[in-house]
Amino acid sequence: MKPFIGFTLIELMIVLLILSVLILGALPAWQSSSEDTHLSVVENELIQALHYARNSALLSGKTLTLNPDPITHEWSDGLVLFQDNATHQFHRGDKIEYQWHWKYPEVHVQWHGFRSNDFLIFASDYNHASLSGHFALMVNGKEKKVVINRLGRVREASG
Repeated sequence: MKPFIGFTLIELMIVLLILSVLILGALPAWQSSSEDTHLSVVENELIQALHYARNSALLSGKTLTLNPDPITHEWSDGLVLFQDNATHQFHRGDKIEYQWHWKYPEVHVQWHGFRSNDFLIFASDYNHASLSGHFALMVNGKEKKVVINRLGRVREASG
């Protein structure tokens, strides 16, 4: 009779138990790293959107306005850039210059503006380039800020 070469059921169960403990131990670190990555991605997309809005206003000679997503009216869902009107609010029929949607809904985005929390204006000249304020980006207690000054310059700030 040939001797059996292989693992017993108990040895396989021990290996699976050890692997399970290792995976469960690494899961919180992976989740935290994933949240940091999502926060950074939305921050970078927001900074690019702000640069685009400022440059578009300066190059086109038009005053442009950023509003939160026109469907949900939440900054966390995205932005819409359009030619400014008297109410500084996007209305059906307004021409959209550009629209952004964030890929990570768990990242909460808020605008805290000097004059309004509902819109951000980019003028066509440097003397009145934009409204100042900051965007707060949050996910599970982690926060980043994107600050914009009245000239439309954007910078990151620690939470």
